[in-house]
Amino acid sequence: MIDGDSLRDNYSSSSLSGYASLIQEYAERLRCAGELEEQILTNVAIKIHQYLLEQPFSDKENDFLQLSAQAELSPELMVRLKQSFQGYFSQEFWESQAQWILEALEQWRKDKFIPGNNYEPSITANSLLTEQEVAIEKQLQNYCCLYSADELLQHSNVYDLSKEELVTLFNYYSPSVITEHPLFLVEPIEAIPTCPPYRAGLECTYRLDKWVNNENNWAEFKLTDKSTYKNKVQVYISEPNGIDFLPLATALQVLDGLGLEAAKLQLVFGAYLAKQERPWKDEVLLRGTELIELLGWGKRKDLTESDKLQQIANLAHGIGRLVMQSEWQMKVGNKSYDLSSTLISPLWFLSIEVIRQLNCLKSKNVEYREVYIKLRAGDWASKWFNKAGNKAKEALHQFGYLAQEILRIDPYHDELALKLAIHLSILSRIRANNKNPYPYSVSTLLRAVEIGARLRDACQDKRKAYELRRRWDKALKMLMELGWQIEFDQDYPEWLRPSNQAEKPEGWQSVNGKRVKLIDRLMAAHLFIKPPNIVQEKLLKINQRKKPLPKRLPSVSRGRVTGEQIRKEREAKEVSQAALALWMEKTPAWLCQIEKGRRKLSPKDAKELLKGIDFLAQSQTSE
Repeated sequence: MIDGDSLRDNYSSSSLSGYASLIQEYAERLRCAGELEEQILTNVAIKIHQYLLEQPFSDKENDFLQLSAQAELSPELMVRLKQSFQGYFSQEFWESQAQWILEALEQWRKDKFIPGNNYEPSITANSLLTEQEVAIEKQLQNYCCLYSADELLQHSNVYDLSKEELVTLFNYYSPSVITEHPLFLVEPIEAIPTCPPYRAGLECTYRLDKWVNNENNWAEFKLTDKSTYKNKVQVYISEPNGIDFLPLATALQVLDGLGLEAAKLQLVFGAYLAKQERPWKDEVLLRGTELIELLGWGKRKDLTESDKLQQIANLAHGIGRLVMQSEWQMKVGNKSYDLSSTLISPLWFLSIEVIRQLNCLKSKNVEYREVYIKLRAGDWASKWFNKAGNKAKEALHQFGYLAQEILRIDPYHDELALKLAIHLSILSRIRANNKNPYPYSVSTLLRAVEIGARLRDACQDKRKAYELRRRWDKALKMLMELGWQIEFDQDYPEWLRPSNQAEKPEGWQSVNGKRVKLIDRLMAAHLFIKPPNIVQEKLLKINQRKKPLPKRLPSVSRGRVTGEQIRKEREAKEVSQAALALWMEKTPAWLCQIEKGRRKLSPKDAKELLKGIDFLAQSQTSE
């Protein structure tokens, strides 16, 4: 409080400059004390809360938001209000309040009368609680608070904001809103789907080169079954209205904002989906601040938490625009399953709630405090995880495993490593065979994950070839650091392997009498890749749940194997020609020629075919 006698003496005897200094000094006292600011914000909170109580809320809003009868003026609320009205409490504001109080106090000394200042009706000293100047000063400050609260609201955009945005100011979110438990609490892996619709949803976000305009002028991404091209999943991007579909040029603009981060977010969606008792039906509610940590963004310094939450919301909105239809028939043993989803429907049903930190003095509210994502799998899940899909279970290879470290790979610095990790995680369930892991060719892996134009450029340009090899070596080293076990085949020479400093041997450019480039040697090389040990252990447990296999036919057990013997062995164990061809990464036509004796069968291919028959027969007898 100010000293009345001192103020009166200073005010009556000071010059104009002295009076200005007095106002500045008193303004500084008001600002530092903080009481006036807190009272103004308290009045603002009460007025906003009263405004909210007068607004109609839908049943859905009432379920999610809980307004109390009175405003709860917590310290957290006052902090949020200060942040929301930054810029209002300027030096000019404090000096104007100081001047009004000082002039009103001086008038009271002279006339025992306080002016209304166009806000409150004029009052006399008799209406005050006490005639002491301290009490009068306090009363004047109260009038300032009421007036300033109204003025602040009139000059802000508060009443233009949505009800949901205003409610965030009070943090009136229902305590009944419970999000899912974080992933990886028990062990550093989680199950994820591996079925074609899910794979298409992942791949379409970063394989932009596979998008084309179809006959309807819709941008289309197509994933097909190598064994039969009748099986296909087609992905489109819907307009914001959810009715029309985008042409290629516009769709690519949407996809530019998705990329590998959207694939990572869908890996998280898939992991939560796999944890549900009814994954084709159950909904989950996810919290954006927890997704930030899951995606490995927690330590990023280039983005604020608000920026990260906004990016989560943007990715979810983009993913929510992916729609699909599929035609997929699958035969397992003697049973056939129709897993088609002919109606175009979303890959994911998403509902996104953004909780913003208001800045009521700006036209745009940019600070994100939280993001809630309500998630349910699209209609495809009912085909693959319910009824036929659920009965086929392991034979359909429903689930693989996601290692936590994969989500922490930075797509900007280790793009190829992340693509390979996603691709191999999806395939790890199908290729589980710990004793004799099936080899991959470098060419097959790169064609599966890398943009086609980059591969073509690398085959034609020496510098592009060098860059591709550098990225490939870096990706392999990162996978090994994350626990993937990589062994190199004999056709992958020592001098070509990552981190090997050996010189190229003389004559390395000649293979079978033909001159080849280094990129050709790399693309033709093979390697064996196993997932991390903990994933292998999970897959081994699945593979141990087998029924006894039919004994191998005597004719296959001795001597050179023929195509006819392969056919009889395959049919005896009820393995389809298409499935075995897929195992060999060949076409059904190739296998057909082998079995009919029209194509020479090498001992190496015969060995792999028999191994594939055993593995596929074991898979389809799993419970």
